[in-house]
Amino acid sequence: MVLTAFARRSSCGFPDRTLPARREGVAYQSGSYATKGFSDAEWRSEERDRYLAELGRDVGQLEGQLGGAGGP
Repeated sequence: MVLTAFARRSSCGFPDRTLPARREGVAYQSGSYATKGFSDAEWRSEERDRYLAELGRDVGQLEGQLGGAGGP
């Protein structure tokens, strides 16, 4: 039976949690960017709007189950 690095068991017992060997030196380095190059606008998308609407419905439903006893 041949064991690869991914077949070894990690300390938590799950083979998919095994970390690869550590690389020496700089493995990745991002460039420098001026802050004026970034937008301060809030991200918008149809998916985000859908998730926020669902969250609002869930919060409303839970508040109804609590009898309108809102927090502080």
